[in-house]
Amino acid sequence: MRLLLVVGTANDTFVYHMVRWLQKSMPVELELFEFWPSGQQSFETGRYCRLHSAVNSGWLYRGHLASFTEPFGLHRQLGRFLRGRHYDVIHCHWLSAPVVLTASLRHHCDRLFATFWGGELEEQKLLRSHSLYMRLLHRFMRNVSVVVNSAAYREKLQAEFPEFRGIYHTGNLGSGPMEELYRQLSDGDCAAMRRQWGIEAGKCSVLIGYSGKELHRHMEVVEAFRRHPEWRGRFHLLAPMTRSADPDYVDRVEAALAASGYSHTLVRDRFLTDGEMASLRCATDVVIQNSRFDGFSRSIIECLCAGSLLIYGEWLPYGPYLEEYGFYAVPMKDIADGVEQAARILDGWDGVKSHLAANSDSGRSRFLWSECIRDWVEAYQQK
Repeated sequence: MRLLLVVGTANDTFVYHMVRWLQKSMPVELELFEFWPSGQQSFETGRYCRLHSAVNSGWLYRGHLASFTEPFGLHRQLGRFLRGRHYDVIHCHWLSAPVVLTASLRHHCDRLFATFWGGELEEQKLLRSHSLYMRLLHRFMRNVSVVVNSAAYREKLQAEFPEFRGIYHTGNLGSGPMEELYRQLSDGDCAAMRRQWGIEAGKCSVLIGYSGKELHRHMEVVEAFRRHPEWRGRFHLLAPMTRSADPDYVDRVEAALAASGYSHTLVRDRFLTDGEMASLRCATDVVIQNSRFDGFSRSIIECLCAGSLLIYGEWLPYGPYLEEYGFYAVPMKDIADGVEQAARILDGWDGVKSHLAANSDSGRSRFLWSECIRDWVEAYQQK
């Protein structure tokens, strides 16, 4: 099978592991096209596939006009790359603006696949217009042969895209750190993992965002805790800002944490290994998910599988996923409500321990790549 994956960046934990497991699991001639090359996550992408990268230099991609011109420049580069090429399957992971602009994709493959990564229906824009992006996305979906997403996403997709006449195939992205996470949980040295991240003995560790992106609204979370100086002896704040981080934004969060008076750990300017990520998850007691949007990311699933308590914004579409996977979590109305719930739950922590243990048991093996890859292989091989 000739397969082309069209992705945001190939240097990504999910893309890297998916490619590795696809090559282990099926005969495939695999290529990648990436729009935004990045070395931030430090995966050795050259080892596993033929990789074609867009060029992001020149006036189209810099300055104030870039928000208008960049998608069109990248769309043209993808179109030029596709000339004279034909694949059994082209699979678009994350339906960015350059993807939905490229109406010719369907002419270069027998079947066109799409996977929504989160944010497409809420945040994506073209010419700074979300409605224009959505019009083109609806046009794009008329040409899609197969959508692969979680079972919980099916109803949302059917409601949003009645024009989609293809096949919906259930498939979950695996988690690279998951195998290491369960190994570390089995070893049971949680105290050592907490010391690794500078968490003071006796304090409840709280993850306030799982990447360096502003969409996690770290500043709001820090400010909500700052309003309760009486809790400084109870909570330790965790901010791993190593993925997709804007250095200026990280500086502001670092300053806010220092001014809050709370003990804290902020990780920056490097990417965590799978082992480090697993250790951080195991050392996390509570996750406060205050993001503007999220597609029930693997990072959140890793925290649940590690036995962390998830407190999430009720504006996030987590309900169907929690029900599908049998996870326990606590919704919050806003961030002030979230931190107050954290304090109340900490007072009665024994009451949630059994729920957190059940979360960990429910996730065991479900999100390992060795398990998840079977659904993706079945989707590609099904005619």
